[in-house]
Amino acid sequence: MFYSVFFKLKNENEIKKILNFLSKEEILEKIYFPYKNTGKFDFNNTTIKKEELEFFQIIETGLHSPENYDNVKRYIKETQQLGEKFLNEKFPNYYAKDITEEL
Repeated sequence: MFYSVFFKLKNENEIKKILNFLSKEEILEKIYFPYKNTGKFDFNNTTIKKEELEFFQIIETGLHSPENYDNVKRYIKETQQLGEKFLNEKFPNYYAKDITEEL
């Protein structure tokens, strides 16, 4: 599995991404725990504060996450419709799940 973060700042149009962490523990340590506990995390030598975010998602994927967020949204929808187990086993390149709330 791979883990990626997608977020959008309130004052920007572009969706930013931190792609393809190799483990859930790595993304928890580097992004999620700082975000949850202190209300901020580091991205490209910049501190991102919770108040600045329009949205924040951590996505689990079967293969490397695509760069395009629209594809990620489509894969999440397909995973919900077809079932996680089926897609993860048969078509892992289409498996994507928003795990933000689970953490």
